[in-house]
Amino acid sequence: MKKILLFLAFLCISLLASAQATCNQTFTVTGADNDPTVLTINATDLTCQGAGAITSLQLINAVDSFTNGNCGNWYSFNLSVDGGAAINGCAAQFNGVDISGFTTLTITSQDDDNWAAGDNVDITIDVEVTFTPTTPPNCDSTLTSPANGDIAAPTDGVLVWSAALGGATGYNLTVGTTSGGNDVLATTALGNVTTYNLGALAPTTSYFVTIEAFNGNGTAVGCIEQTFTTYTPVPGDTCDIALPIACGGSETGTTVGATSNGAQAGNCGTGTGAPGVWYNFTGNGDIVTASLCNSGFDTKIQVYEGTCAALTCVGGNDDACGLQSETGFVSTVGTEYYIYVFGFGTDTGAYQLDITCVTPPPPPANDDCANAIDLTVNTNLDCTDVTAGTIAGATTSAEANATCGGTPNNDVWYTFTATSDLHVVSLENLVGSTTDMYMSIFEGTCAAFTEVMCSDPESATVAGLTIGTQYTVRVYTWNSDPIADTTFDICIGTPPPPITTDIVTYTPEQLITDVLVDADCATVNNIQYETHSLGDDIGFSYFTDGGSNFPFADGIILSSGKAADAAGPFSGGGPSHSGNGLPDTDLENVTGVTNTHDRVYIEFDFVPLAPQISFNYIMASSEYNGSFECTYADSFAFILTNVTQGTPAVNLAILPAPTNGNNTVVVTNIRPEVNAGCLAQNEHYFAGYTPASGEIAYGGRTVPLIAFANVTAGNVYHIKLVMADQGDSAFDTAIFLEGGSFSLGSVDLGNDVFLGDPGALCEGDIKILNAGVLPVGTDINWFKDGVEIPGETMVNPTTGDTEQILTIDVTGDYSMNIYFVSAPDCAREATVHIEFYPNPTPDLGESVIVCANKPGNEGINQDQLILNANVTNISDPNMGPLNYIWKYNGVEVQNGPDSTFVINATTVIYSTNPANGSVQYENPIDGSTEYADVVNEVDGVPNLGVYHLGKFTVIVTDTITNCSGPESSMDISYYENANCITIPTGISPNNDGVNDCLVLDHLSPNNEVARLQVFNRYGTRVYDRANHIKEWCGTNQEGDALVTGTYYYVLDFNNGTKSYKGWIYINVEN
Repeated sequence: MKKILLFLAFLCISLLASAQATCNQTFTVTGADNDPTVLTINATDLTCQGAGAITSLQLINAVDSFTNGNCGNWYSFNLSVDGGAAINGCAAQFNGVDISGFTTLTITSQDDDNWAAGDNVDITIDVEVTFTPTTPPNCDSTLTSPANGDIAAPTDGVLVWSAALGGATGYNLTVGTTSGGNDVLATTALGNVTTYNLGALAPTTSYFVTIEAFNGNGTAVGCIEQTFTTYTPVPGDTCDIALPIACGGSETGTTVGATSNGAQAGNCGTGTGAPGVWYNFTGNGDIVTASLCNSGFDTKIQVYEGTCAALTCVGGNDDACGLQSETGFVSTVGTEYYIYVFGFGTDTGAYQLDITCVTPPPPPANDDCANAIDLTVNTNLDCTDVTAGTIAGATTSAEANATCGGTPNNDVWYTFTATSDLHVVSLENLVGSTTDMYMSIFEGTCAAFTEVMCSDPESATVAGLTIGTQYTVRVYTWNSDPIADTTFDICIGTPPPPITTDIVTYTPEQLITDVLVDADCATVNNIQYETHSLGDDIGFSYFTDGGSNFPFADGIILSSGKAADAAGPFSGGGPSHSGNGLPDTDLENVTGVTNTHDRVYIEFDFVPLAPQISFNYIMASSEYNGSFECTYADSFAFILTNVTQGTPAVNLAILPAPTNGNNTVVVTNIRPEVNAGCLAQNEHYFAGYTPASGEIAYGGRTVPLIAFANVTAGNVYHIKLVMADQGDSAFDTAIFLEGGSFSLGSVDLGNDVFLGDPGALCEGDIKILNAGVLPVGTDINWFKDGVEIPGETMVNPTTGDTEQILTIDVTGDYSMNIYFVSAPDCAREATVHIEFYPNPTPDLGESVIVCANKPGNEGINQDQLILNANVTNISDPNMGPLNYIWKYNGVEVQNGPDSTFVINATTVIYSTNPANGSVQYENPIDGSTEYADVVNEVDGVPNLGVYHLGKFTVIVTDTITNCSGPESSMDISYYENANCITIPTGISPNNDGVNDCLVLDHLSPNNEVARLQVFNRYGTRVYDRANHIKEWCGTNQEGDALVTGTYYYVLDFNNGTKSYKGWIYINVEN
């Protein structure tokens, strides 16, 4: 038995109103648990009660080995009182045990883990003695803080002393600055306490203290006066003498000679350290940065608010800039802040404290729940619709945070309306002071929330939602950084529906004959199979895509675990079967993998009707988890044997273009880079890790792969499809075989092209659809919108192969059908939808002849001729803004968004240089002098007295698509001046001899009028006369006067001049 080392400590802590008092006496012993170690306490060891009569005893304050985490595991203790039954346990079993009236007790260590070397134990426990004092307490209270005789006491004025023995019920305290004096505190009865705060004390001053205990039997006498002297503090040494500093301030100093008086215990952004100095800053609402980055030693910094007697942590830092410190906070106007500058460990030295202030950004619009921003719900997980957000400037909201973690002192708010019972809420593109964000999701109103879930990861799958219900998302930082400025994009994604599995409907034989094999391309028999388990754990299953985006619509699953577990949604980890199925030698031989487990295979004989076979497959695995794909080589093989010819078996499940020379379909051979010790292998065949709530339950998958072989139609072949785990039976792998893909093979015409896609072309541009090289023995048909059209061929300039193509230039649905001539039902089809942007198509109309000096659109009464591009398909909704390029005789004269071109009037005179032409005029387009000879026909049509101005052309371009249609042109010619027409604009038939009739005698002889027709505003002809000169005087055909108003007329001429139409006003009221 260990020798007992006994330590006694006396503490008298209270006296009851009935003159009962208590004191504690501590007992301790150390040793090893297997020795054993024994603590013995005798009743005669209890002395703290003095002469008082003991009324009760109990054990309290069991510490040390009683309370550490090893008690109850490595060892425990047995308590026996006066030889009675032992109590076994730790602190909880011993504290409060009544030992009143005992003579001897023992606490003995017990070795519970049987470690031969033994574990060290420390047994420490108090005996609480309740007694009745019979005399005044002892005069033995001693100053402990500051200690009696201390010559460098702090100035905070807090006194602490030891309790007096003998059952004190209170203390008289007297304090002065001279021996026997009481100028600081006159004798005061304090009650049963052992501490008192005098308030701030003067530095470098001696204080004299007398402590007299008392109880109901009297006051202790003969108490000795105790003394201490306060230290001389360096500037700012304590909170109460903090140095002032303001925005823009830069203060230098040293912590050498400072004390830790008033330094706060615990952690405030950083833990405790060497002595330091204090500064005081008054808040003004700015974002404040307190920096020690320009200091000369290893610093720390802390910021508090409140009063020196009750400080509350704001924040702190250790090493923001190398070994120096910097912290920031958003200040509140009028609040007092205390900045503590100190060193790491025991480091002291010179510092520079810099205070910078900036105006905080305004709160975001969605700073409060009531102003939450509504989010667009994506129909998938692609997050094409995101909402940009920030917490910069965000403030604390009034709403409680329920059970969620993080610190919502900078929260922002969003809402979304569920369109599914499952959504993924994610934060993306995080940039700023922190990327450690937190989200809380609620249902209900801002005033009455029901918490749905909390999420520390920046992506959360929220299940059990009610479609049509609005939910609220609260976004904030995990830490309490008050000046975080993180920006992000928030997305509400909708997981695809999971794939479905079915292990009931189809037998393994039916999975081959009814699902996998296209019966039009082969006959199948002699089907065999094996799975590691039966019943619900069977490794075969039928699957469908369930309406998701999984690449295969349906097919067969071969799984090293429970095939039924392949269906999503993915929730992390993935299926992991703990079976112990057999290895597969064939699989190991063709892949080079060893130590396989849980094999699953289907094998059968088949006779191909066509000279080629192929099938499509995907490998998915729970090994794809960011670790196990580096080690566990779960694998798959498609082993083909020509039975008729007896040729060696070949593995068709190979990678067509491996980057590492290894073409096997093995998890470790198809993976992304995981870390420096696990580099990427054939990553171009890895489709990616499964997103949260993805449609399959496995952690990742490959891209769709194709197994392909040329075969001899009519020969008998044997095929074995086999996969297995490797290394262990956990973390399953599955092979998805596309239904009906064991056939001729697939054809890909590319992706659909819709307007807005990068590949969209303009009408008239050429796009080539390429079906590739026809398999031997096949033919092809092409279709547009269901109607067969002829195709073409081209020679590939690289391979020299002849490929089947279709050249297209208009919108439509294009499809092709490749079939074996010997087995037409063994065919493959592909369809693609291609859209072309419309080309803007202008139409300037027919060429025109106008008068040079008045070239209006009808040749008369206007000063300009306005050409209009008149884009015939301008209302096409797929047409963007247009640009117009106008050319005159092939030279650009206008370029921009104006759809019109203006030709001003000019004046034609007889030529001053007849050798160049019979007339001359100023060109209204470029201002040059033009000469022309009068011609008597235009475009082969006889027309008296015309000369040519030029050709005008417009080219119109869609400024968004850059599509341009055909250009439009027209010729502009001038009448010779003698043939130009001037018509009056009104007549007043009131018989005053002035302007009573429409007089056109000035048009003879060059433009004799062949016919005049007049119409009212309703389009009814009211007058018609041949060979008119001046006969019409505002009457109808019967000679009755027409009423005042505007009328429309048409003039036809004898010489072939173009008909002239215009308006004339009749005024019969004057």
